Amino acid sequence: MNFHTTALSQTKDLAIPAHVPVGAVIGKGGSYCKAIRENHGVRCSVDGTDRKEERVFEVVARDGPTRWWSFQKDTEPSSDEQVLEYPYRLQQSGRAVETPCETLSWIKEFREDDMANVMDYLLEKPSELPLRIKVAFGQLCFKLRSIRCKSSTIAWPELQKLRNLDEFTTRWSNFCTRSSPSIVALMDDLESWMEKDVEPQKTLSVHLAGYKGKSHDLKYHLVGGHWKLHNAYSRRHVRGTYDVILDNDTSFRLRAVGRDEVSENASADIQNHLDISTPDGGDIFHTKVMLRQTAPVGMHIKSFQAKSKIHVEANGLRFSICYLDQRHDEFRLECRLETVEKEKLSAKDNEAQALLGKVLEKLA
Repeated sequence: MNFHTTALSQTKDLAIPAHVPVGAVIGKGGSYCKAIRENHGVRCSVDGTDRKEERVFEVVARDGPTRWWSFQKDTEPSSDEQVLEYPYRLQQSGRAVETPCETLSWIKEFREDDMANVMDYLLEKPSELPLRIKVAFGQLCFKLRSIRCKSSTIAWPELQKLRNLDEFTTRWSNFCTRSSPSIVALMDDLESWMEKDVEPQKTLSVHLAGYKGKSHDLKYHLVGGHWKLHNAYSRRHVRGTYDVILDNDTSFRLRAVGRDEVSENASADIQNHLDISTPDGGDIFHTKVMLRQTAPVGMHIKSFQAKSKIHVEANGLRFSICYLDQRHDEFRLECRLETVEKEKLSAKDNEAQALLGKVLEKLA
């Protein structure tokens, strides 16, 4: 934060602690800074970018320059409520004459020769929080805002020229079904590796907002028929995402996320404001989470989801399969490097590159 006194013409820089939101210093609409200026003749400004880590979004598509493209409305039903307003998917629609690529664009060609540079900013500028690097299979979902997006065929150069936010917006869905041949083949393989008689872990994720001005994620495990808190986090910081569109059936997101763990006292207080009920029949997928009347003003539940999770290790990867219904029709599929594989990496090695390489080998 920079203070400038008009009388003495002096400037002084004061560091804002990392845990203090910039808004708590400048006030709503800059009201605190304005009051300091009017009452004390001191002009102040905040440069929040000095301590804010850059969040990087990247989208890449295999064979981008040699294909025609189009945005197609998805007819497959999904229980992912967050993408209901994002019904379009980017699809290849035939071969085209290869065209040059734009260097600066919201979407770039995926070239396996360039994998060494994948998310290399994680090495160049390490994060304050420890990062977890994972791959989540799913789909990049689009909401179209421009008539240019609705053409039946879009050449690669025109696709690259579309303006994110102005002409379309995106949201990622990590809900998968068995409609994709590549996902079916992968799931069949992983399910054949599952150990016999291993009971899946029943988990419940709750995403809250507005508790003391922060968002919180709580994870529960089902123990003895009751949901028991496993861990709680705040300040979920996504350092970067790398969305890979391999073909019309296969997409995944590589992401690096850091989180702050919540103290036992804070998590206990949050739990006191939640009412979690499980149906008598034991069907965890119909678990309900509601706020009690004791909840502070502004606190609200953004989402919650019960899952049946099982882990499978294969090809140096630790897969997490989260079934979202009793019939296992819908699921989430994620993976990270096995601990043994991570231990082989040095501080200078690119974990994101290693993970991406393993995933491509598994899909080959």
